[in-house]
Amino acid sequence: PIPSPNSPYFERTREITPALPFKAAHVFILLFPLAVQFGGRMDQHDFRAISIESPWGPFCQKERASMKKWFFLVCALATLGFATRAQADIVDVVVDVSGIAFMDLENDPDNVNLSVDLGAGFINYRVIGIGWDYTFSTVGASWGNEAVIRFDGNPPAPIFLTASGTGGPVANENVSSGGVVDLIGLALDFDVPGQFINLHFFDNFEDNPNAADAIISTGTVTLRVDRLAAIPEPSSMALLGLGTVAFGRYVQRRRKLRS
Repeated sequence: PIPSPNSPYFERTREITPALPFKAAHVFILLFPLAVQFGGRMDQHDFRAISIESPWGPFCQKERASMKKWFFLVCALATLGFATRAQADIVDVVVDVSGIAFMDLENDPDNVNLSVDLGAGFINYRVIGIGWDYTFSTVGASWGNEAVIRFDGNPPAPIFLTASGTGGPVANENVSSGGVVDLIGLALDFDVPGQFINLHFFDNFEDNPNAADAIISTGTVTLRVDRLAAIPEPSSMALLGLGTVAFGRYVQRRRKLRS
């Protein structure tokens, strides 16, 4: 469902997707004034000791113009490179849980642990919403509300989801959240320590030892993930290095010409 403008999720989405991302803004603020000041100094002060009428005059003018163009170009490309990779990314990761059984008590070795890939290339992952839609049945005397899905992560995780609200046996019960539940509004959003999150399926009351107490015949669980602080691509770092080299070479040439 689309969040209303007054919901916490809407506010968070607006805050973490600025028009100019954090890293790009800082790179731009640092490089642009430097480029303007540097270019102005080349126009006003550089090569004043050399007369335009001298044999070196035309060479110096061409060298100055060429270096100004390269410096502005490198600054622009470096800023663009950081801007394209610094934005936060919110995605819905849909997990197929068809055929998964709820076996024994929590952390029993017979239980199912499902490792879910949240996507590579980021250094921080935060689960901000959970949704579910599946068909569920109990086995024997087991009750629906005894089956639990545990979502592992940093505090306030782990988060526990009761597979069904029915206090008794169920057969082919459809259980749905009707969309993604906003964890931010419940103060239950949590960080995941790495690219993968673990989902642990267990049963609170062991009716059938070492066997299934309940089974999801078909369905999915959805994780809404805020993937923060994307790692800059190697091309961005290369552009920044190119700008440093170009600046260093220019300073070296200027010193030689003045001497």
